[in-house]
Amino acid sequence: MKSANMTVRPHKRALLSAAVLAVGLFSSTSHAALSFQYDFQGEFLTNNVARQAVIDAGNLYSQMFATHFNNTASVQFNVVSTPDGLASAGSFQTNVPGFGGGEYVRNKIVNGIDLNPGGSLGVINVNLAINFQLDPNAPVDFAGGQIDFFSVFDHEVTHALGLSTRVDGTDKTDFNKYDQFLTTLLGVPLVDPITGMVNQTARTDALNNGALFAGPRAIAAYGAPVPIEGVAGELSHLGTVAFSFPTSSQNALMLCCGGLVNSFEPRDYNAAEIGILADLGYTTVNAVPLPPSYSLALAALGVVGFMRKRR
Repeated sequence: MKSANMTVRPHKRALLSAAVLAVGLFSSTSHAALSFQYDFQGEFLTNNVARQAVIDAGNLYSQMFATHFNNTASVQFNVVSTPDGLASAGSFQTNVPGFGGGEYVRNKIVNGIDLNPGGSLGVINVNLAINFQLDPNAPVDFAGGQIDFFSVFDHEVTHALGLSTRVDGTDKTDFNKYDQFLTTLLGVPLVDPITGMVNQTARTDALNNGALFAGPRAIAAYGAPVPIEGVAGELSHLGTVAFSFPTSSQNALMLCCGGLVNSFEPRDYNAAEIGILADLGYTTVNAVPLPPSYSLALAALGVVGFMRKRR
């Protein structure tokens, strides 16, 4: 989906929150650092139950986010009904060479930069024909094919916040911040540091064999580069091997594998996911330290820089 100079990187599944503000435009009652406004469209304008579920989901997400991160911002999304899949969400994007300069949602929350003042910063599509449990406090009838709307919401909001890739089969020079830390299992960056474009050989290797997110704070939190799984031609989901941390539960990761595991995902981040978001610029409540090797490397660079300055 495209809008003017903005492109959307959609991801499978999604949602968000609200309370009346104007015709078609709603705002969440925030209980924490993040608040959300939504321009509801299509079926959402007449489906009060679905709108309320989005309100509840946004408020619950805001509370959860504030237990891990200090960032504050108000973010507006278009919320649209779709007949396809479960749902999808993404940040609008401008073409800024390098890593992360064109992400609307992440830049608003992390840097306080509004790339579309007064307008929506991303889009959320929800298939209202899906058998979602829309009550956050009610049990989910997994055996009957029901899906937890709120787990789906948390997953997709995280994609919109920046855990998503722009590394694809085209030659480009504008990427998400997330892409700066993607490597093959052998540590080859998916974005060539010399050309500034996608290393297509490395990308193919990652899609076929798996990738790693090698951000320093993710490494510190997880104990190693975090496994990333290639799903449907993109690399925006954590791999199943990462389920061994912090527990062996198959529901340990919110950002798993591009699909629901046992029809449920957690409504909270684990340490690896917090580390990834810290690498994307989000400020953690409890600082995620750099690994010792990174600290030493940064110290060495500081010494070199000082010596060059003196010379």
